[in-house]
Amino acid sequence: MDILQIIKPKIKPLKASFASLSVVHKLIILLILASLISLIIPHTTYASAVSANGQGLIFFIGDHEQFLQYLSEKATQKYAERLAREQYEKQQRLTGRVTKYLAAYGSPLTDTVPTLITLKNWKKIVALSNAESTLCRKYPKTTANCWGIGGSTLWDMGDNLTEGVVAMNRFLENYPKGSKIKYARMTFEQMNGLYKQPPMDHWVENNEVIYQDLLQIEQSI
Repeated sequence: MDILQIIKPKIKPLKASFASLSVVHKLIILLILASLISLIIPHTTYASAVSANGQGLIFFIGDHEQFLQYLSEKATQKYAERLAREQYEKQQRLTGRVTKYLAAYGSPLTDTVPTLITLKNWKKIVALSNAESTLCRKYPKTTANCWGIGGSTLWDMGDNLTEGVVAMNRFLENYPKGSKIKYARMTFEQMNGLYKQPPMDHWVENNEVIYQDLLQIEQSI
């Protein structure tokens, strides 16, 4: 008898379906597959390649949402830093130009410029000082008030002109009391006869000439 005929019936088929396996065998196979997947596709992978010009390229694969958020935060930070730097440089240039302008008139307001230009109404503050006290060259120094606030009884605006310009900015934002439109929002024409009593045409002109000069300086920075 042929020996192959004897052995062949004893060899069992190697075919087996997953469904026919025991629960233990199924679990073992699933664990093996899970470990293989974690090796093939890791959570974060780094790959490097060399570009045509020889420069190394780094590829990042992973949590793309976290990576995009990181890029967005970095871009926002850089943008904010750039704006702050540009604003600082602009403020420095404006300080120099306004100081030079006031110095040409011999105005003591030159010492206030670093604070002055940070105030919302700085141009109007300087313009009013020209109409009321020739750019603060003629005023009672004990009051730090060169804007004529208070009329014959001048208000005390501080110990020095730097405190005075801050107080004047606050005054323009809050007066006239009871009026919906404050001096800060009025034109010099509107203020004439209200801030300036009695109204005078030359008062408006003395304000406008300085205000326009300062506006031109500001726009040129």
